[in-house]
Amino acid sequence: MVLAGQLGRTSLTHTDPYSRGVQKEMFLSRCTKHAWIVRMAQLPSTAVEFAAGRGHPDYPLLSNTNSPNARIPCMDFSTWLQHQLRSGDEEAIMSYILQIVEANPGVGLAIEAESPRGESKEIRSIRSGKLPASSPWWAESWIEKIRAVLGAPLAGLAGLGTVASLELRTALVILTPLGPVDEFALLPRSDPYLAAAMSPHDVKLTDPRFVVDRANEYLRRMQGPTGAPAWEDISPLTVNDVTPPVLDPAMARRLANLPMGSRAHLADLARRAFLRGPAAASNFAAFYETRCRGYDPATGLKILRQEGLVKVVTDSGIVRNVVAMGRLKPDLQEMLDGAGIKYPKSAPKRRLVELLEIHASHRIDSLVEEQGDGVHEPTDAGRAIADWLLARATVTSRVWAAWMAAYLAPALEMRRD
Repeated sequence: MVLAGQLGRTSLTHTDPYSRGVQKEMFLSRCTKHAWIVRMAQLPSTAVEFAAGRGHPDYPLLSNTNSPNARIPCMDFSTWLQHQLRSGDEEAIMSYILQIVEANPGVGLAIEAESPRGESKEIRSIRSGKLPASSPWWAESWIEKIRAVLGAPLAGLAGLGTVASLELRTALVILTPLGPVDEFALLPRSDPYLAAAMSPHDVKLTDPRFVVDRANEYLRRMQGPTGAPAWEDISPLTVNDVTPPVLDPAMARRLANLPMGSRAHLADLARRAFLRGPAAASNFAAFYETRCRGYDPATGLKILRQEGLVKVVTDSGIVRNVVAMGRLKPDLQEMLDGAGIKYPKSAPKRRLVELLEIHASHRIDSLVEEQGDGVHEPTDAGRAIADWLLARATVTSRVWAAWMAAYLAPALEMRRD
């Protein structure tokens, strides 16, 4: 077992390209033209400083709108994590993960009689980016897991260049608190975050047949007499299932310009009908799985605007109609009742909106003002890129799931042993 006090501020020693300092400027030069990516040298040294007060009052890295038990970060930490990976600061990454799971470290990791969590000396040390000499009562198992994720070789992949290696390791760190980073990625409802985040990279399996055989072996075990019902209807993988589509270089370049969380957000939008036309900003929100990775859709919408993938609708008629039609039918009926306007109870929403425009337009004025972020629609480029991304991520999600089952999970298990 590795204790926190034995770690110190050690450097990562992987042979992955991201750990080779000679490529640092290559990544910096790619990033600096984007306003939302700060130069690596300017990033705060601790995750708490990077969060800049956005988090929960008791758990500064966690969302202040969700329960701390959900382990949802308050923002996208991928840029900060990439900096720590490049600089080899294993301790800073461990302190980040420990703060994400602090409110809910998991079943079986602690003894009830031990000291409760709180603003202890150990917690203050972790939030300063340093692991204490004596680790908290709930942290040691997580420290082992993080070290395994950081140290596991990224084997079995071709085309894993400098930036792709860095972003893959970053995604695995982000996935660690909620998973999956093991065989459970084979479940049909597994998180598509990794496939979307890695979509710009032309990464392939070096031995697809080996990966398929290993993944199917695990499926057979889980579908056996002692297996869980969730595995029963999963079909065995084929080599075609783990063969990614041909990469479109132009699309990949546009996606590479986006932060990792924004790629997942764009894939979410492609799964929504709202991408087909104008929609209220609230309808451009990311799905729960993406928000669990710390993605803030409001901030992300600004990034997508800056990249020319969505645009603000300026036609007032469209804005008023979209905002009003976005309200529930009972809400519209209540507005009409409050204004003393008669309407058929069977009237569809569109008719209710028309009546409000004719007889109580000030009510829609108020709705538009409340909307705040306004109404957006995809640009032609945004629609094309999102559709391509969704199609690619749908296929490559199986590639990444099989890779985690065949290579990553066994490597993690070996390091834990």
